[in-house]
Order: sequence, then structure tokens, then C-alpha cells
Amino acid sequence: MYFMKTYNWGILGTGFIARKMADALPFVPQSFLSLLLLGKPKKIKAIAGFGSTDVDFNCSFSFGYDDDSLSVMHSSVVAQTDIVAEIYGEKGTIVFDKWWFTPVPIHLITPDGKKTPVALEFTGNGYNYEAAAMIQCLEQGKKQCEMMSWEDSLLLIDMLDAIRKEIGLVYPDHD
Repeated sequence: MYFMKTYNWGILGTGFIARKMADALPFVPQSFLSLLLLGKPKKIKAIAGFGSTDVDFNCSFSFGYDDDSLSVMHSSVVAQTDIVAEIYGEKGTIVFDKWWFTPVPIHLITPDGKKTPVALEFTGNGYNYEAAAMIQCLEQGKKQCEMMSWEDSLLLIDMLDAIRKEIGLVYPDHD
């Protein structure tokens, strides 16, 4: 997700509503995107469906922020979803194509419906950018990366733990 940090998000204005971040993975990527764009939420609400093996197979969750922005997300391991991320703002929408949590095409959509591709050059599946950032930090003698600090990592874990608590998901060796 390195390219997300380098793009000018101001084009959408204020009042982001991150929505329809559905994917077939647990709720980590959506929570990370919300943290990246909106910071720490003041409220976390979630509901989940559990199968006969007590595995959460569907989860919808929302984050509320001090400026009344919302991040509304869903994850599922049983439903076929679009696996896209759409970020709505006062001046338009940013759409990350399928498998949005990897380097994918991005489009800006204006309120009048004009769709403009965002030209980004990328290679690999995204982990190469994380590896390059780690190597750069090590070469510079840094113990953490400014793009994702230890504090950010701990905040993300706190957000995920709050979702698990809200839906009643307990890991016996963890909780």
C-alpha cells in the first residue's frame, strides 16, 4: 500500500467515507486502510455471523471518527464479493479495483460520473514495497518506519481486538 501514502488524497476534500471494502480475507486490510486515511476511530461497532465450527465467516464493522466521518466495511469467507475499496468524499470517489490491497488500478470518479484513471507505476504484489522500506530503514539505522510506526501497528492491533470483542470472538490462547 506504499503508493497510497504518496498520492494526493486531498483531491476528494474532507468527510471521507470509506465503504464497501469487502474481501475474502479477515478484517485486517480494511482496518489498515481506515487507520491510514482517517486515524484512530472514536467508536467501533461490529456484528458477525459464525458457522457451526464457531469460525466468523461474515463480519460487518464500522468505525466512527471525531469529525463524524465513517468507515463502513465487510469481510466474508463464504460470499463472493467485489473485493474493491471505494472512498467517498465531497468532491468525488476513489475506486481501487479488485484485490484493492495489492497494487491495482485506481480511478477517480467526479460527482458528474466522469471516470479518470490514476497513472501509477508499480511492480510486484505490494510486499516488495514493504521489503524495500524495511531495507531502507535498516540501512539508515532506524528501528521503525515512519510510514507504519510501532505505535501504528499497536493501534491497528487494538482496533482488531475491539472488533473481536464486539463480535464475541475469543482466541483461547490469546485472550
